[in-house]
Amino acid sequence: MERLQEELAAFAESAAAGEPDARLQEELDTLRRDYRQLQDEYAKLQTEFNEWIELELGEQGR
Repeated sequence: MERLQEELAAFAESAAAGEPDARLQEELDTLRRDYRQLQDEYAKLQTEFNEWIELELGEQGR
């Protein structure tokens, strides 16, 4: 409990000084990286799905 109070006090001091918390910044960077990776993966899946739909529609037209 004391450790948590110390961390909270350190966070309050850095926030008062306008300094970003390094742990929060690191977490934000990680989330941004993961988000970009998910966007890339989504785009690939969307392309594959669209190609599959085109193939299916082309086969139905035969």
